[in-house]
Amino acid sequence: MEKLILLVFFLAANIFAQQLKVSADKTTVSMNERFQIYFEFNAEDLSGVKSFKPPKFGGLNVISGPNQSSSMQIINGRGSATINFSFIVFAPQIGKYTVGPASINYQGTEYTSYSLTINAEKGNAQSSNQSSNSNSSDISREEIAKNVFIITSSNKSSVYKGEQVTVTYKLYTRLDISSPQITKLPTYKDFWAEEIETGNNIQLNIEMFKGERYRTAVLKKVALFPTATGSLSVTPFELNIPVIITKKRNSRDIFDDFFNDPFFQRRETVEYLARSNKLNINVKPLPLNNIPKSFKGAVGNYQLITTLNKEKVEANESVNYKTNITGIGNIKLLEMPEVKFPATFDKYDPKINETINNREQISGSKSADYLIIPRAHGVMKIGGFEFSFFNPATKSYVVINVPEKTIEVKGGSTSNQLASENLSKEDVRLLSQDIRYIKLENSSLVKRENLQSISKWFIPGLIIPVIVFLGLLLFVKQNEKLESNAKLFKYLKAEKIAKKRLREAEKARISNDHFVFYNEIEKALQGYLEDKLEIAKSEFTKEFISENLSEKGIGIENINNVLEILSTCEFMKYSPSNDKLIYAEFYQRTVKVIVGLENIIGVKRK
Repeated sequence: MEKLILLVFFLAANIFAQQLKVSADKTTVSMNERFQIYFEFNAEDLSGVKSFKPPKFGGLNVISGPNQSSSMQIINGRGSATINFSFIVFAPQIGKYTVGPASINYQGTEYTSYSLTINAEKGNAQSSNQSSNSNSSDISREEIAKNVFIITSSNKSSVYKGEQVTVTYKLYTRLDISSPQITKLPTYKDFWAEEIETGNNIQLNIEMFKGERYRTAVLKKVALFPTATGSLSVTPFELNIPVIITKKRNSRDIFDDFFNDPFFQRRETVEYLARSNKLNINVKPLPLNNIPKSFKGAVGNYQLITTLNKEKVEANESVNYKTNITGIGNIKLLEMPEVKFPATFDKYDPKINETINNREQISGSKSADYLIIPRAHGVMKIGGFEFSFFNPATKSYVVINVPEKTIEVKGGSTSNQLASENLSKEDVRLLSQDIRYIKLENSSLVKRENLQSISKWFIPGLIIPVIVFLGLLLFVKQNEKLESNAKLFKYLKAEKIAKKRLREAEKARISNDHFVFYNEIEKALQGYLEDKLEIAKSEFTKEFISENLSEKGIGIENINNVLEILSTCEFMKYSPSNDKLIYAEFYQRTVKVIVGLENIIGVKRK
């Protein structure tokens, strides 16, 4: 029965994975304005696609079509393909037109699209055909901005303090673009930020926005937890986008009409700085009514359990007491509840463990593992406690009452009882879960009557350890001096840390790990600059780096090399390229840049 259910589920998943989608450049057009209607079908194998049946266009005039194109992509070793059918049409009259469903046969199953409604309004011929008749060299920034932009959105506009709000940065484009580069990342003042996993590769999708068809890509997703109240804002995301413009001829010569074919058209690239909208989020304070005494600021939805590995033990035997909190919310900022142990228990500092799931909603677990040692016999009780949090879904405080736990401690051996009266925590040595005590009885010592003659290595054996000790002492003192001056310590260790990062990048290059290679290169150069130039991570921008390097006497060519490497890493981490030759050249170039900077900055510091 279970196998049958799994088979039905698998077949259903495959059916819903394939569908014939319909979209248009615009759903509201001017009379006689040319536009395209698209039918898109996704499948694992296009060889199974048969007999596409066009729709009824409901009065729209078809100029050309179906025009067929296909594409394929491989992500994480899994391939998928897309086939597109497009039609160029126009509305001859003002009114509403309904494009009927199209159909396609895939591996013996017929898939049908939805209907599409087009509204045709009155418009002059000049504006309707402006895009086809205008010279693209005259395209303005305003026209590009209407067709290429970034939208910042959030899943909630109003939240409680400490409640998660997910912010998404999405790129919309109707133009051809190439290799965007991040120029400025947003800042999150009064927020605790956690990056949400979006995958290593940026995927383009087709979406309708305000009645027009766009290609879209999610650039970044972040989970924000407000730490203040009121109207909080997220600064814009900035991206430098090379927009590819096709140059057309305006001449009416018949030969120019021939060369206006896309194969012969000249293309040029226009650099455009896209800036997302500023996002405001209203943050409400937590309710002041019925606040539990145990509340320490936790917001979300949690569960808490406690475990005790032994309930009956001998005196001086180790016991593990564990508190574990799981749920949805800002796990990293959770403050673990305090546990009260009997006065006759020795307690060691707890071991804190965290597990964070960075998906759409931040969740995970946090635990505190206590090692305790009962020193006296009898029935001992570990005190109960409360853990409370505010649940935004129910808009109320929740209190979890943890009951006390009982441990029965037996007497143990006489030697152990004697040891427990005189020993402290510092007198025991922990080996995994075992406890070993200092030996109390006298050892048997044998006195030697005759001594052998002194060896020739006796005196060096006394002096060498003293020299080694003094050398180690000097080394430790020097390290303490460096660590007391954090900036100097980072400055001196910058090159060493950068080399370590570069070795990791080299390993990634050999194993052909595309993302790790560019990520380690970026960390190596960025970390080196932060430590050498004494720059905080929050102040790390290309403009600030350029200005600081210039003040250090670095030439403009070296500065441009640094900025170009950082920009390339930002983009290439999510690019599907896997060229080993490019890896090697890029690696050597980065090493050369860091060595060049060290030769200039390091010498001047000395």
